[in-house]
Amino acid sequence: MRYIFILFLVLFTSCSKEGGKKGLRHITLQLNWFPEAEHGGYYEAQQKGYYKELGLEVEIIPGGPGVRVESETALGRVHFGIANADKILTVRDKGMQLVALMSPFENSPRCIMSHAGSGINNIEGLSKAKVLIVNNTKPYYKWLLHKDPSLAAVDTIPYNKATFMTNKESVMQGYINSEPLLMAEKNIRVKILKVSDTGYNPYTSVLMASQKLSESEPELLQKVKQASIKGWLSYLKNSQETNAYIEKVNPANKGTLNDSTKAMLGLMSPQNADFGNMSIERWQLLAEQLHEIGTIKDASTPLIGILK
Repeated sequence: MRYIFILFLVLFTSCSKEGGKKGLRHITLQLNWFPEAEHGGYYEAQQKGYYKELGLEVEIIPGGPGVRVESETALGRVHFGIANADKILTVRDKGMQLVALMSPFENSPRCIMSHAGSGINNIEGLSKAKVLIVNNTKPYYKWLLHKDPSLAAVDTIPYNKATFMTNKESVMQGYINSEPLLMAEKNIRVKILKVSDTGYNPYTSVLMASQKLSESEPELLQKVKQASIKGWLSYLKNSQETNAYIEKVNPANKGTLNDSTKAMLGLMSPQNADFGNMSIERWQLLAEQLHEIGTIKDASTPLIGILK
């Protein structure tokens, strides 16, 4: 009888994990970075029960350095993932079949910061810097270099806030709703230079799934998209409760999340009835830009599977 009980317990546990709590279907959502305000709407949908209303128990998995969210999603190791549009097109060009579902950001938060008073007041002046603190493998940097080849003469070093704080002639990559706020806490005045002003404006924090999942379970994709949009709209109205939860998941955010959320509002369109939907034309332009800088080989095929 003891062995029968153990066998029953193993089977019950296995079924519970697959089926989720109280009959809910267990779904995994992999983030592209540690939990931040850029993921707030997804956490809101989880915490407020919007996924559960549609029969889903969504487990949100934090990302970080080295997490290959695109391949994890494309290979079906997770059901859904979060990534930026330029990264999605880049890996699709290499054969990873991914579908983009929605984007909370209408405009990219990507920025370059310079020190106030440095004389570097626009993107065109970046070549005046002594050092660029950027990831020089990122498509946005290759785009800037393509627009201004003189940037090649400026030394680049990996992301390092300490170097930026001490070197007044340096510039550093960041997000409008993140790094400038951290500098303000240190009483360091900065000039924010938006990369989108150059015309390079990829969708950000895009919800994606594998092409295989989109073909086999289109209703699941629609449910997750619907609940995620509802979560974002709720989060942008009042983010404090969910931000308190995100701070517990990622204590590094403590004290900055509410201001970070406010800074994102100007990059989104929460009053728009089409919130979250994406333009095929925007994806096409981005594909052409990535092709122009040599990041992808084909500017047409990446659009297959992009959902409005």
